[in-house]
Amino acid sequence: MSLSKIDKHHASDLIIAINQQNISHNTLEVVRTNYMQYGKLKQIAKQMEQLKKEAEEVIAESFEQHRLQNVECKCKKISGSTYHLYINEDGKEYFSIIGPKEWSASFKHTFVGSYYYDYDKTFERIKE
Repeated sequence: MSLSKIDKHHASDLIIAINQQNISHNTLEVVRTNYMQYGKLKQIAKQMEQLKKEAEEVIAESFEQHRLQNVECKCKKISGSTYHLYINEDGKEYFSIIGPKEWSASFKHTFVGSYYYDYDKTFERIKE
């Protein structure tokens, strides 16, 4: 793709992603006309976008781990064990060591999923 056909807004976004200060039109044009430097800048912008996505995933996982760590559990959590997450009639989540197939038919709590409590003290959802 020819650099002359690249939207000025796109090129400006690339520079702004790296430098949050005001960019003069002259600076933008210099970068756009230097094919090699523009290519490097474009690659850096892609890497920055990927890093941003990875950071957002880490943050989301941190919130999920925080939520799971604070779910009620009437037994001591032991690394290497499987815990089953349920929601009771009041909408409150809790962990149990009893799996969903082990309950009687009269059990009314909603099964959410099973989690492996890893040795690094994090929960990993077990795929059903």
